[in-house]
Amino acid sequence: MMLGLTEPTSGQAKVLGLDSTRDGLRVKKSIGYLPEDVGFYEDYSGLENLLYTAELSGLSRVLARAKALDLMQRVGLGDATQKLVSKYSRGMRQRLGLADVLIKDPQIIILDEPTLGLDPQGVDELLALIRRLSREEGLTVLLSSHHLRQVQEICDRVGLFVKGKLLAHGNIQDLSSSLFTSEPYVIEAEISTAENPVKHLRVVLQDIDGVLSIDIQGRVLRISCAKNVTADIARVIVSCGVDLYHLSKKEYGLDDIYRHYFNDSNDLP
Repeated sequence: MMLGLTEPTSGQAKVLGLDSTRDGLRVKKSIGYLPEDVGFYEDYSGLENLLYTAELSGLSRVLARAKALDLMQRVGLGDATQKLVSKYSRGMRQRLGLADVLIKDPQIIILDEPTLGLDPQGVDELLALIRRLSREEGLTVLLSSHHLRQVQEICDRVGLFVKGKLLAHGNIQDLSSSLFTSEPYVIEAEISTAENPVKHLRVVLQDIDGVLSIDIQGRVLRISCAKNVTADIARVIVSCGVDLYHLSKKEYGLDDIYRHYFNDSNDLP
């Protein structure tokens, strides 16, 4: 709908102030789109595919070639310009897809499941490239993905859709703070298990400003806090003569946030 490829049943979709249904051509000129399945001419080289797209976008042959070569270098395909696309790996195709998206200097790029089917190294490389495009070159990147950890790694703002409804949007820290108000911070500490020091430790930890509750399971303390008092907890444990083996602060991520909304979505129509 944002690209003007299909019409909404109701409402409007606006991109850069333009109605994507009424001004579809103008919207398409300003947006680069990388679909989940990238299609190229298999019997063309990577460079030839880019030149074809560039000329369709109205670039002269001289400018198109210079720009295509530069983009292939930027996406890490400088050594594969003359290689047939039929010989490209999945990761190389995704990189070529990004170059194809950028050839017309879009103001916004939309990426649909860009890491699907890539090996871990390919995922890391592609995410680093997307991050660079956004943060170093000032491009607005709209990323659609079911891989929430990847989204959390590179996105400044997120929107969560459940059953076709946008239930939440904002940055992850704000969403986490608003959802998990009862215990915004959970700190886990692994300690030695001498019984008497642990009993004394519970009393002393409870006196720390911000500590809400303490649950002790064997050698592990699970401390719920209203604010981040990790340093105070470490200091108290050591001062009580208890060995501290491990200390970590649980942070609610996008998986936790999505699970919250998904579990509460049964009432949605």
